[in-house]
Amino acid sequence: PTPGPGDPAAVPGLVRRVDPPWPAGLPDGGRHGFTPADRRRLEALLPSIVAPLADALPIGARRVLVLGTEEFMYVPLRIAGALDAAGTAGEGPEVFFSTTTRSPVLPVDDPGYAIRSRLVFPAHDLP
Repeated sequence: PTPGPGDPAAVPGLVRRVDPPWPAGLPDGGRHGFTPADRRRLEALLPSIVAPLADALPIGARRVLVLGTEEFMYVPLRIAGALDAAGTAGEGPEVFFSTTTRSPVLPVDDPGYAIRSRLVFPAHDLP
C-alpha cells in the first residue's frame, strides 16, 4: 500500500527499525566462521531478507547507506548488493555500502588511496 500523510514511510529523514527475517543457524558475520554452505544459504535467502528493507524505504528515496560494523561486513555488503539489484532499471535508490572499524586508520584524501575520509563517533556497544 502507498503510505499516506503521517505514515512513517512517508516522512523524509525518519529513522525506523526494520527487522528482516533471519534464518536460524545462519551466522550474521564472520566472527565465528562463515562457510561456503553458509554463503550459498545466504544467497538463496537474500530476496526474503531484502524485501522488508526495500518495502520500508520512504517513497522517493534517492540514496541508501548500508553500514557494516567491524568484522560484520560480508552480510551487510551482500544485503547492499541485493538491495541495489532489487532497484534495477532506475526504479530504486542508489545504494552505498560502508563499514566501521575499531582499528586505527589513516585517511588520506588522495584519489589513489583506499581510505579517503573518516567519521568519528562513540562505540555502539560497551568497549
